[in-house]
This record gives sequence, structure tokens and C-alpha cells, in this order.
Amino acid sequence: MDKEFGIACILEKTSTDEIIKYIPFLEKNNYPHISLFQFRCDDKKFLSSIKEYLKKVLVSKEFLTGDISLVEENVFLNIVDDSTLKYASDQLAEFYSENCYCKEPLSQINFTELNSEQTELVNKYGIYWVKQNFHPHITLSYNRQTSGIFNVPSPLSLKVRMLDLYPIDTLGRINI
Repeated sequence: MDKEFGIACILEKTSTDEIIKYIPFLEKNNYPHISLFQFRCDDKKFLSSIKEYLKKVLVSKEFLTGDISLVEENVFLNIVDDSTLKYASDQLAEFYSENCYCKEPLSQINFTELNSEQTELVNKYGIYWVKQNFHPHITLSYNRQTSGIFNVPSPLSLKVRMLDLYPIDTLGRINI
């Protein structure tokens, strides 16, 4: 059984097609998505309960995008108004913290590189990209050497198809 999971909003096909027009290097096996929370757990009961909880989490069905961000080797498309996504992410983090008794950090966490605040967040949520450290964005590509300027019109209006739980790999990529 997979132990690492991401909760993500998957975009409508028309929205994905719109992004691909402007991002020529987008990998075929990568799905542009909005990750809200990632965690590690092998408790089937908790996984069942969080899938049920997802039905109560409200996220907007449409988003406006801003600029592209290059963070290390990752490419993100920023979201202009992220308040509903941030609130949903906070709800999911708290649900995990209060209900998962098998908390383990994600395999991508390197404790030697964390400050005390990040370590505290990892101990509570299994990850430090939560709360004040979480900034909703559309993930376009992971661990890719990129260069050049991307001429993505701003804003793009993109639509979400669904919010669901997905297995992720050790780099945090969702597997659909």
C-alpha cells in the first residue's frame, strides 16, 4: 500500500489544454494540479475518514492565475486569490493532525535543513508546507531544468474538475 498521499484539485481538461498552449515542456505524465496538503500514513481507517472529509471541504471551482514562479527546479503558476484554497489547506492539515495517529514526515523532508519552526510543523503535520508556509499554486513541472521566459497571459481563468486523494512519489508528484 502506498504511504504517501496528496490532496489535490485536478483541473478541467479545457483548463489543462489552455496551460499546455503556453508551457511547451509540460510532461505528458504530469497533470497540472493544485496541491492542498501532502501526508504520509498507512492507516486504512484514517485514509477512509479523510476521503469522507474531502466531501465537506469547499474550494472554488474557478481561479484566476498570475505569474509563473520558478522555485529551484519546480515550475508553478501562481493563483491570484487563494483565500479559499488556503482555508481548505488549513482545514485538511488540522484534520490530519487531530485524526491521524501514524504521523510520519514525508520522505522528501530532510531534518538537517530545517529550522526550529519548520521542525515543529513537521512534527505536527508531517510537512512544513502548511499554514503560513503554504501558498496555493498550480504545479506545472517538478525537478526540471528550465530556462527561458514563459509568455502566459495573465490572468487565465481556470476551472477545477475535482478534489481528491492521490498517491504521490518521493518527489511529491501525484500519480493519477
